[in-house]
Amino acid sequence: MTSSLLLHLSPLPGESVRGFLRRLADKNSYEQVTWFKDVANLEEFLRPLVGVSLHGSVPSWIQRLLGGKSHTIGIHQIYVVSSTSRFCPMCLAEEAIWKWVWEYSFYVSCSKHRIQLLGNCTICGEKVTWNRRSLSQCLCGASFAKMSSMNSDVETHRLCQFIEKKLLSAAGQFSNQHCGEHQYSILEKIDTLDIAKLILTLGSHANKSESIPTQRNFRPSDIKHANALVFETAQLLEKWPTEFDSFLRSYSGFTQKNPLISALPKDFLRLAKMIQRDFKPPKFEFLRSAYTDFMCSHWHGSTVDSEKFSEKDIARPRFISKKSVTEKFHISSEKMENLLFHGILVSRFGKLGNNSDCIFIEQDSAKKARNYLENQITKKNAKHLLGISEERVDELVNAGILHIFHKFENSSLGPYFSCLEISQFVEQLSVYRRGRTHAGSDENIFGHRILEYYGFSDSEFVKFISDILNGKLPTLGSVSFYRGIAGLTFNTIDFNDWWKENRSPTFEYLNSN
Repeated sequence: MTSSLLLHLSPLPGESVRGFLRRLADKNSYEQVTWFKDVANLEEFLRPLVGVSLHGSVPSWIQRLLGGKSHTIGIHQIYVVSSTSRFCPMCLAEEAIWKWVWEYSFYVSCSKHRIQLLGNCTICGEKVTWNRRSLSQCLCGASFAKMSSMNSDVETHRLCQFIEKKLLSAAGQFSNQHCGEHQYSILEKIDTLDIAKLILTLGSHANKSESIPTQRNFRPSDIKHANALVFETAQLLEKWPTEFDSFLRSYSGFTQKNPLISALPKDFLRLAKMIQRDFKPPKFEFLRSAYTDFMCSHWHGSTVDSEKFSEKDIARPRFISKKSVTEKFHISSEKMENLLFHGILVSRFGKLGNNSDCIFIEQDSAKKARNYLENQITKKNAKHLLGISEERVDELVNAGILHIFHKFENSSLGPYFSCLEISQFVEQLSVYRRGRTHAGSDENIFGHRILEYYGFSDSEFVKFISDILNGKLPTLGSVSFYRGIAGLTFNTIDFNDWWKENRSPTFEYLNSN
C-alpha cells in the first residue's frame, strides 16, 4: 500500500541528505526513515534536491530509487562517515539540522564553535547511528543539543576551518567562516581527497605512539582515530616546512653531527617511498620540495644505491665521494688530503667504517675549497706573476691594504693571500703613478683626468659627487652635469686637499712612500 507525504519540507543551507530525511520523517511522524519507501511521490520530491541543495552520503535505497551510481555527493566515498553520525551539540542547539560536512572523516572540529565533534552519546556511551527514531535524540532519549564537548586545539581548528571551506567550495556553496587562508595557502591546489591522503600519510607517521592509527588500521567511523591524525598533521602544517624538516630529522635519526648513520629506520624508508610514489603531481610540489630539501641536506652517495632512491629526489646530496669531488671540482687527491688535514674540507665516514675509501666530502665545503684554490697566491708567486716583491706584500699587510687569505697553523706551508686584492693594488699603483706624472703639475685639473687617474671605489665616487653638490669640493665655473663629471674643472690644490681627507688606505700608503 502506498502513501503520500503529508508535510513537505525545504532543505536548509548546509543540510545533509540523511539529516533531511530524518527531519522529514520526524515531521511526518515516521519512526523509521525507510518507511519512505512506500511514499508514491518520493522520487519526484527528492530528485531536484539531492546533489543540488542536499549533499553528503546517500542511503543505498535512495540511490536505487534515483538511479544514480555514486554513493556520496560532495565527498569521496572512502572518507565518508555513513554508518555513524557525528555532530556539534552547540550547532544543534542553535538550529536542529544535521550538516553534511560533519560526515567527512577528518572534519573533527566545529569551525564555528571550536569544539570537537561527538560521535558517541555522552550519556549512554553508544555510537550515534542513523537508525534512531529522532533527529535530535539518542536511542536512550538524551538530547544531543544538551551534550558538552571538549575544546579543540588551535591548529586542529584552523585545519578543519580550511577543510570546511574546501568541502563547501567543491559543492558550490559559500562559507562565511574565516578559514585561515594564509595558514594553508600551500594546500589551495589540492582537493578534499588529496587532503585526506595527506592527513593519513603525515598523521600516521608523525607520532609513533600506539594510540596513533596507521593507514592500514584507520577506521573512518572512529573519531578518536581521526582526531589523532588531524592533530599531528596540523602541527606539521602550522610551521611548514620548518616543522616538517624537524619531524623528518627525528623520524630518520639524522643529526647535524652524524648525518651518515649506518642504517635508516624501516618506517622512515616506508614514508620516503610513499612520498615518491603517491605525491608525484605538481599540486604536491610543497611536500616534495620540502622532502627533497631534507634529503639533499642529509643524504649521501653510498645509500643512494643501497636504498634505490630516485636520483631526482636527491639531485644534490649533501655528501659526495672523494672521486666525485675530483671529477666535479677538479681537486686532486694530494690537495684533498691537505685540505682535509687543515679543516677546509668537511668530511664524514660512510657505512663501512673509518676507511679512507669510505670518506664522503660535504659539497658546500668542496665548493669553497675550489674557490680557495683558485683565489690563493703565495708571496713567491705574487712576485713572479704580478711583479710585486715579498717585502712589499709584508708592508701592505701591515698597512691593512692586503689581508692574509689563509694561514696554516703548525705547518710548513706559508700564508696565502688573495690574488684579487694584490691584482687590484697593482692596478691602483699604475693609476697612481700616471696621475702623479700627468695630473699634479697643472694649476687646474679636469674631471676626465680625475676619473682616469684616481680610480675611485664606489663609496669614494658617491662621496665625490655628494661633496660637489654640497659645495665641499668647489668647482671652477657653474656646476653642470650636462657633460657629466668629465666636463667639470677643479683647482688642483682644492682637489688635492679634498683627496687627502677622503682617499683610500691604498693611496695613503702610496703617498707615504
